[in-house]
Amino acid sequence: AIGKGCPDLLVESPRYGLMLVEVKRPKGALTADQKRFQMAGWPVYIVRSAEEALRVIQVPRPSSSGDTP
Repeated sequence: AIGKGCPDLLVESPRYGLMLVEVKRPKGALTADQKRFQMAGWPVYIVRSAEEALRVIQVPRPSSSGDTP
């Protein structure tokens, strides 16, 4: 087990490799364990929406027609 404070998502980005992503509500804050995880040197991206997560990992959003880019 990775332990307390580990981000919600471990994402394999086509551009950057492994990315650690923490998903928070609009006014949500990191817990003490999450802050310690970041302070240990792990680059953690904090996102507050699916759109923001897609931007962070730089994955194009599929068009509304359902076609993939």
